[in-house]
Amino acid sequence: MNIFVNRPVNGLIEAPRRVAAGDLEPAGSRYSHDEIGQLARSFDAMTVDLAKARAELNEWAETLEQRVERKREQLRQADARAMAAAQMATVGKLAASVAHEINNPLAGIRTYARLLLRRLSAQGSLPADEAALEGLSLIESESARCGEIVKHLLQYSRPGTEQMADSDLNQLAREAARLIQHQTQVQNLRFQVELTPELPRVRCHPQEIKQMLLALLINACEASREGGGLFLRTRPGADGYACRLEVADEGCGMSPDIADRIFEPFFTTKEAGKGVGLGLAVVAQIVRRHGGRILVDTSPGHGATFTIDLPATPPEDPPSDARGGPDGA
Repeated sequence: MNIFVNRPVNGLIEAPRRVAAGDLEPAGSRYSHDEIGQLARSFDAMTVDLAKARAELNEWAETLEQRVERKREQLRQADARAMAAAQMATVGKLAASVAHEINNPLAGIRTYARLLLRRLSAQGSLPADEAALEGLSLIESESARCGEIVKHLLQYSRPGTEQMADSDLNQLAREAARLIQHQTQVQNLRFQVELTPELPRVRCHPQEIKQMLLALLINACEASREGGGLFLRTRPGADGYACRLEVADEGCGMSPDIADRIFEPFFTTKEAGKGVGLGLAVVAQIVRRHGGRILVDTSPGHGATFTIDLPATPPEDPPSDARGGPDGA
């Protein structure tokens, strides 16, 4: 009686307790061929089904958690883009409200400072005149710097007014190279221009593209050591883009935390008075307005390579973010 009834019944009583405790493994005992054995087999089959269901639920929970994390990251990126857009709007309003008010008096100050410099220079070099000359030179140079700041604010905050045109990027690269040639000679840099023949033409604002290349080349010169290399290249496009532009140097390079911020407005690593941190922000805006992307590959002591990919025709609604991922920006 104990072997054929009590033991199987006790096993059936213990089984629900194991399941309630989370143990979904089948009992694994031999089943009798009577009704109690049939009940035991059915219960073990039920625990197997429960185990499969729990595994599926756990898998779905992990998948759902990953999806939630992806959505959370997308929201963070959207918030960052919204903040950048709000910052751009603020800068645009600031530039629009102060540009004309500041430019006119600045031009007057600079003009009169130049005139006084010429008059004092023509009168001789008395000690008092030398001090006046030094003061006037400072006024003239600082006025010019203020004018550059206002100009960069305007360039950052509003698109170019010129008409787009089908342009030869090789020709624009040659023109930018000519403008930087003197500075490369002064610094004794090895300046190499490598242009891909028969490059597809792209629809763009030619002056903006030339301005973008010039800004990158000037930055590369400032980061380069005497005798170092400076490179300007054009390449066929990649990843669906029509053309690629590259500006590379063999200078000091940048750490990852600095490289991640170089396109932010007003971020600069230059000494006070040497820059306001709008040059690369303007570059990124130009790339964005043309529906392209800009990537930077750099590390401390190994120079930097800026890569700009441009489509054959800019989209009517350019993407809100023209930069690449963390490894590119």
